[in-house]
Amino acid sequence: MARAAFGLALLAWLPASSGQSPAGVWKIVDERTGQPNALLRIAETGGRIEGKFEKIFFQPGDDPNPRCEKCEGANKNQPLLGMTILLGQQKQGNKYTCRILNPDNGEIYQCKLVLDDDGRKLKVRGYVWAPLFGQTQTWLRVEYSPANSWPARRSKRRCSGDERSPATCSRSGPRFSCKCRPS
Repeated sequence: MARAAFGLALLAWLPASSGQSPAGVWKIVDERTGQPNALLRIAETGGRIEGKFEKIFFQPGDDPNPRCEKCEGANKNQPLLGMTILLGQQKQGNKYTCRILNPDNGEIYQCKLVLDDDGRKLKVRGYVWAPLFGQTQTWLRVEYSPANSWPARRSKRRCSGDERSPATCSRSGPRFSCKCRPS
């Protein structure tokens, strides 16, 4: 009963949007570690929005090309990078309702999006039956607009065992390629 009261209080606390759009790039942060997991780009067209993974932050030992192994249908074993995880969204008043894919378990949930803090934060509430039975994450808007969403980056990998000669890696399609710089 206390949990239900908390859920109702949380829903009442979520602020109304100021008419801004959630279009842009959002940083998804792991609530347990405080570390960023990914950047998600949301685009809005005709009141409908679509969100795709723009960049994924890897931890040591992570697969550099993660796939949605637990997804079903067309997303089964597809690369997470570039995958649409916000599906069929529509604006209703000052909130967006949508469906969101959790790539960790392959499940698709109902979702509500509400802008907060003058459009700098996005409250994302995923739920099964009703918003009362869900979880809210706060995503942070970031300024991320390079001409190429995968610019060359310096790798922690070293070439020929020389600590002063890092590899330069870039993304082409679903794969990274790394090249050693001449000494």
